[in-house]
Amino acid sequence: MKNQLSCLILLLLANALFAQKISVGKVDEARSTGDSYFGNRLEVELRISGEEVRKYKYVKVSGLTKATDDQGIDLIDEDELRFDYDEIEENFVNLTIRMNNTSRKATVIKDMAGEITLFNPTEANGAVLKVANFQSKPNTNLLPAKAPLKIVYLDKKAYEEFHKANKDKTEAELKKLPEASRQVAKMLLEAFEGFAYMGEDENQLTFLLDGDVEKLVDVKFEDENGKARNQWCNQKNSLRFKGY
Repeated sequence: MKNQLSCLILLLLANALFAQKISVGKVDEARSTGDSYFGNRLEVELRISGEEVRKYKYVKVSGLTKATDDQGIDLIDEDELRFDYDEIEENFVNLTIRMNNTSRKATVIKDMAGEITLFNPTEANGAVLKVANFQSKPNTNLLPAKAPLKIVYLDKKAYEEFHKANKDKTEAELKKLPEASRQVAKMLLEAFEGFAYMGEDENQLTFLLDGDVEKLVDVKFEDENGKARNQWCNQKNSLRFKGY
């Protein structure tokens, strides 16, 4: 990925609630005497379909408020309430909801209630931001100040130089910087130890995230000719992309 790239950053700055056809595609339940996640799980696949769906690009389960079986057992797993954005590529999309196992006496899932939201991020509504040649802008926030989060591209050499030059600065010295610069500097200095292991893989890109990361829908890459580049990513408080 040494050639010039642009990144398309899709943010949740606009959304729309909707009422579309929702059906259950399949229910998959597994049980085990052990504690393995794969041995004890309940997965319900929902299919959202209809012509209206084609007007949007992403869908997300915004919340699951109720799920019980016919024995009155609460099936909601608090550890599985963080949902991802799913890209819509046809006039339907399948969403998987993971929950706790039903009672052994149960025959059906009696009730499920929640909220699903459709999104249509575009450059026109300010939800798609294109950053050209971002590789020339290391250690700076790539997003406008009004955006709900910060995304900082980390270049190993530039990052180490930044840390060396700023690690001994006092809080008072940092306060003299403009607010936007001060926030990014503090974020980078605090993150240094966690990113000290950044490798030399030329096909890896690393970004540091700060702020409301739930508002980040997706990040995509294009080469200098506007051709999409394939990638996979690992996300927590950072984004790591491997491209090919």
